[in-house]
Amino acid sequence: MSEALVFAVVGTVWLIFRKRIARRQAQIITVLVGGKEVPGSRVKGLEQLGLAFCVLLLVAAGVITFVTLAVRT
Repeated sequence: MSEALVFAVVGTVWLIFRKRIARRQAQIITVLVGGKEVPGSRVKGLEQLGLAFCVLLLVAAGVITFVTLAVRT
C-alpha cells in the first residue's frame, strides 16, 4: 500500500510541475547535443510524455490500492 502512496505523490507532483520539468529536460537535452535553441516541439513532446507518465503512475496507484483492499477483505 505504501507503493501506491509513493506513486500517487510522484504522479501528482509531476502533473503539477510537468511544464517546468519538460522545459528543463529540453534545455538539458539541447545542451548535451550541442544545440543553441530549444525547439518548442521538443518541449511539447516532453510535456505530453510527462503527462502519460503521470497517468500511468496514478492508474498504478489506483490498481495497487484496489487490489490491496480487495485482498484484505
